[in-house]
Amino acid sequence: MLTARRSLGVVFLAVFIASPVQAAIIGFTVQFTDTFVSLNNDSDFADITAYTISIGDTAFNFDRVTSGFEFAGSSVVVVSPDAVDDAVRSDDLSLSFENFFPGQRSQSIVDIDPDSGNSDVCCTIYGVMFNNGDAPNAVIAVTFSNGFILDAEIPDMDSAAACSSGCEFSSEFDLPEPALPLLVGSMVAAALVARRRSS
Repeated sequence: MLTARRSLGVVFLAVFIASPVQAAIIGFTVQFTDTFVSLNNDSDFADITAYTISIGDTAFNFDRVTSGFEFAGSSVVVVSPDAVDDAVRSDDLSLSFENFFPGQRSQSIVDIDPDSGNSDVCCTIYGVMFNNGDAPNAVIAVTFSNGFILDAEIPDMDSAAACSSGCEFSSEFDLPEPALPLLVGSMVAAALVARRRSS
């Protein structure tokens, strides 16, 4: 004969196994044209709070970045390099955000220059951040409001001509639905209460 504690454990296990595990998506899509980087929040529930993307070929750097939102109430801050031509340079483009909700997009205009100096007409994203021979490709790391960081290396794209109208790369991760831990927690609490009563 099962005790109250054991029977509750059996019920808990049966419900846990029988319950379909729902998942929520954390994800982004980054789009590149010759001088633009756009980031879409593809998540089901989490805001994007920041992202960093490396230059790829470190013989070049980000010289100037201007960024914006197409949604009122959302804001972006350029952490590095800066918005001034030939001032602060960086091998990483870093942005932070307020109210970058799921379904929204932020767009940045980037000026890439060689490490050797400033150039008004120099370099496009294609051939520096990816499709750059033996140099490493750019790596993007996106931080979400739940603390999750999704990072990925940007792959080589088909052609420079294709990228002039926009190359895209997407990454996503399935997270357990937030309600599932609450269900498990409440069942464990019920089992503890039943155990105390049977003692």
